[in-house]
Amino acid sequence: MRSFGRARIPFYNLNAQHDYVASSRWYRPVPAGLDDGEPLADGLRRLPLERAVLFTTSDDRVREVSMLDATLAARFPSSISSPATIDALLDKLAFARLLVAHDVPHPRTFELIDERDLAVVPDDVFPSCFLKPRHSLAFNRHYKTKGVRVTSRDEARDRFRQIRADGFDVILQEYIPGDASAHYFLDGFIDRNGNVCGMFARRRIRMYPALFGNSSSMISVGVGEVTDAVRDVERLLLGIGYRGIFSAELKRDPRDGVFKLLEVNCRPWWFNGFAADCGVDVTLMAYNDALALPVDRVTRYREGAKLISSFNDLRACRQSRARLLPAFRFWLGARDAMFSGDDPLPFFRYATEQVMRIAKGLVRRVVR
Repeated sequence: MRSFGRARIPFYNLNAQHDYVASSRWYRPVPAGLDDGEPLADGLRRLPLERAVLFTTSDDRVREVSMLDATLAARFPSSISSPATIDALLDKLAFARLLVAHDVPHPRTFELIDERDLAVVPDDVFPSCFLKPRHSLAFNRHYKTKGVRVTSRDEARDRFRQIRADGFDVILQEYIPGDASAHYFLDGFIDRNGNVCGMFARRRIRMYPALFGNSSSMISVGVGEVTDAVRDVERLLLGIGYRGIFSAELKRDPRDGVFKLLEVNCRPWWFNGFAADCGVDVTLMAYNDALALPVDRVTRYREGAKLISSFNDLRACRQSRARLLPAFRFWLGARDAMFSGDDPLPFFRYATEQVMRIAKGLVRRVVR
């Protein structure tokens, strides 16, 4: 929203009227939004817009966008990959097979069709592994987590039975050792002609929750720090004909120093505004590409820029029992992910909600 607003490109938000983004100075609801659970195509046909570029920020909608019929795709163009490519990235088993086919370093991963598959998993995997959903969104909504850590074959079997009974498919994946700071991200954009127009590298400092959480603080780094990872990600995405915005998560394995690719998000991510502030605005790249306009290639950006998610970073420090003084030092000169001087209201609404949440928790503890 801020990228479009600052570029003076008119836009509408389809269904965020109850979210903190509705406090943005640039927020404009479309006259007829989407109903929850409604097929995207039905909602788009109802919109009173002659033509508009379409963006989506959720896994369930990104596949729908890729499958729009020719008439709707012409009316609502987007810079997005084919349904087959989207499916290969969203399905974690298909993604694991993709990494093997393209010789990209990744954690050891095992397909689980039934309990018998657990019997052939090597013993050395179980002290550090987890059950990972093949499709993250529905799993996360149900369990409120991105994965389930297991430490033995018996525990894996018990949890697998429970998860399958709940209707979810999972794989077993090795958990690479190392703390949050071993995680790196490569965020970028590939245009309709297969050109990598921008690549932005950042390193995670802390995350919340500590296991299977989201970044709460990070710093931009030069691509030279992750040269091998850049090569692997480009080879994979160009090899499958990827088009659009992406965010690849990797973790440096302390046992061999190799960057292992964990997943690739095929949509705008939480911190694309951070990349834009540093000079890699993938939102505007995708907008121009969707309209078949030239996309300028970005080869340099601001390194050493720091970003925090204030409340989650405090929670991360508390959960890990980290000393607050080093954390506060990192905060000096850092930008909050939500705050912007030219658009401050979303942050204050979010901060108010967080303070109220903390206050209610304190009251409950006092009552107990």
